[in-house]
Amino acid sequence: MRGQKSRSGPGVRPGFEGGQTPMHRRFPKLKGIAGGMGAGKAKYVTVNVDDISAAFAANKLAAGSDVSIESLKAAGVINATGHYRNLPLKVLGDGEMAAGVKVHAAAFSESAKAKIEAAGGSVEVVPGRKKWVREAAAANA
Repeated sequence: MRGQKSRSGPGVRPGFEGGQTPMHRRFPKLKGIAGGMGAGKAKYVTVNVDDISAAFAANKLAAGSDVSIESLKAAGVINATGHYRNLPLKVLGDGEMAAGVKVHAAAFSESAKAKIEAAGGSVEVVPGRKKWVREAAAANA
């Protein structure tokens, strides 16, 4: 028996397919930023109005207090770690709102806004963080 596999040494390299174009060259690559494109990354930390109501019912949030991303993190309603720790809050409209409270968030769905206002609460849109721009580029703009 002779051949490459019978010779001394480590043998063929990983991914070698014997002259056929290997898989890592056949498949198309993601273009853009190294590591792929961020199209699938979340833009907001989301919470439903039902989760806010449940937090008030379980006394995780004080009755009559304003709801913000900081208060939801402190109450353990949302766990914003890793990539999510710097993202703004978005309130979604799944469930029902029991009591009227003032909610501070970067974005609201239409149904969430309607449910909060129907329960006697109010919504306040807080601005997100400004995008960082290099000083030299900002001076030229």
